[in-house]
Amino acid sequence: MQDLLQVLQCPGCLAIVEKSDNIFETTILNNNCHVNKCTICGLVYKGQFPTSCGLDKIYSAEYTHFNDGGEWKKNHYYYSAKQKLDRCKKMLNSKASNKSIRILDVGCGSGNFVSVARDLGYDAYGIDPHLPSHCQKPYLENKNLDEISTSSFNIVVLLNVAEHLVSPREFFMEVYRILANDGIVLLTCPYGNSLARKFYQKKWNHLLLDEHLLFWTPKSLSIMFSEIGFKGGKNFRIAGTPFPWGRVQDVEVQKTDVKHLNILKGVSPGSKSNFRTYITRVAQYIQSHEKTANFVRCLVHYTASGDYLEYVIAKNK
Repeated sequence: MQDLLQVLQCPGCLAIVEKSDNIFETTILNNNCHVNKCTICGLVYKGQFPTSCGLDKIYSAEYTHFNDGGEWKKNHYYYSAKQKLDRCKKMLNSKASNKSIRILDVGCGSGNFVSVARDLGYDAYGIDPHLPSHCQKPYLENKNLDEISTSSFNIVVLLNVAEHLVSPREFFMEVYRILANDGIVLLTCPYGNSLARKFYQKKWNHLLLDEHLLFWTPKSLSIMFSEIGFKGGKNFRIAGTPFPWGRVQDVEVQKTDVKHLNILKGVSPGSKSNFRTYITRVAQYIQSHEKTANFVRCLVHYTASGDYLEYVIAKNK
C-alpha cells in the first residue's frame, strides 16, 4: 500500500501549492520530498504527507511519546507545565477554582501533562487516537475529537500536536466545536520561522522526524483560526531550545536519560557529546527553579532565539 501522498495545497490557508516556495529538500519515510513555505500565510510544510498506512508505520505502541518515565514528577517538567496552565487560566480570565475548569489534553501521549494538571486541582483529561492499552486510565482514553461532546471543555491543550496534523483545518474545527464559548486553545509546536530552521534547513532536528509535517508561525495560525471562526484575543511566545542548538546531531542528547539535576556531577565537557549533555543538564537544572526558568523563557522570547512556538487563542471576545 502507498505510504505517501503529494500535498496539492497549503494545509493552513488552502492556497494552491504553486503559491508556495520550495525552500529546501528533506526526507519522509525514506523518500525525498520538498519543504515548502506558503507565500500567503507563511506556513512551512513538507510536500508529501503519510497515508493511513504510513501513519500506522509511524505511530505504534513503542512510539516515544507513549513511554512514561514519570517526567511530570521532575521539577523541570512540572514547572514548565504549571507555567503553561497559569498562562491558560490568565487568558481564560476566570476567577473560578481550578477544579471547576475542565481541561482536555488532545494527543496526550502517556499523560504527563494531564498528571500535572490534576495534581494542581484541575478537572483534566487526555485523549489520543493512538493511545496503547497500557497507558489508558479513567482520565486517559483512546479517543478521537469527534467522540467528545460539544462545548464541554474550557481549555484545550495541544502540546506538540499541531506539527503532526494531516488535515489541520478539519482538526481545529473540531477543537472549536468542543470548546465552551469562553474557551481557549493553547498549543505548542516547532516554530516555522526559527533561527535554527532558517540556518540549518534540512539539518534542523525537527525535520528529522517523519511525523513532523507542519511548522507553524503566528501569522499562519492566526489566519487559519480566524477563517475557522475564532474571534477572541490571542498571544504567542517564542520558546524552546535557543539557537545555535537545533542541529540533527543534538537529537541524540534530547533522548538521553539524564538522571541527575546536579550540573556539576559526573559531567566533563571534554568532547562534543559530553558538552551537549552538559548543556542539556544545565537547561534542566534551570527549569527546576521556577523563577529562574521564567526569566530564561522571557529572554528566549524577546531575543526570538527559540525553536518552539507557544500560541494561545480565545474562541470568542
